[in-house]
Amino acid sequence: MVSKLISKMMGGNIAELMATLQQTNLSEGAQEKVLSLISSMAMDSSSMDEIMKSGGVSSMIGAMESQMSRRALEETARTVARLASSPKNIPELVAGGALGQICKILTSDQLGNASDDNDLAADVVASMVVAL
Repeated sequence: MVSKLISKMMGGNIAELMATLQQTNLSEGAQEKVLSLISSMAMDSSSMDEIMKSGGVSSMIGAMESQMSRRALEETARTVARLASSPKNIPELVAGGALGQICKILTSDQLGNASDDNDLAADVVASMVVAL
């Protein structure tokens, strides 16, 4: 229900969200908000299709290749899991490298605090499992 409301409020501007996500000068807070919106919209099947058609996988991978906060990674993992709940999206998610990029971030020092790595990995995996 909430995802449909968010989709209606966005008025089909998913492509605009994807373009915003690809900006190199996006602040951490703005990136988190955009990824949170995309994650919420991915709960609605019509929005899910639009995310995939609008280059959502490549946009998220591009965002993951830049510096990403813990919250942004969690939102990305949640989005990937929601998109993967539709079997037709899985080939593009796998071929696009979304899962591999999430694993790469989890095993790197990109997120900074090494003592939180295990907690972060657990949170990300939990986000993906709950969404599926």
